[in-house]
Amino acid sequence: MSKKIQMLIGTILGNCLVLALYNLWPDIPADVVQWAITGISGAGLGGVIGQGFADGMSRGLSSSQGKRIIDAKLLEDQSKAGE
Repeated sequence: MSKKIQMLIGTILGNCLVLALYNLWPDIPADVVQWAITGISGAGLGGVIGQGFADGMSRGLSSSQGKRIIDAKLLEDQSKAGE
């Protein structure tokens, strides 16, 4: 199997894992997921698949935190407009 396909599979699995975690435990701190991503990518676990998995987890974390990111930006814009 080519490295591109392995990376794609890892990315999909990592993304699905993070989204599943946030569906089961919506209040899980983002720091916990970031710690797992750093551990997987820093240790080189699983080679290409592991790197894809960490990348997918990172994308899933961004996706699951989207509402919080947008709300924070809206609050920031509102506070600037009120100054």
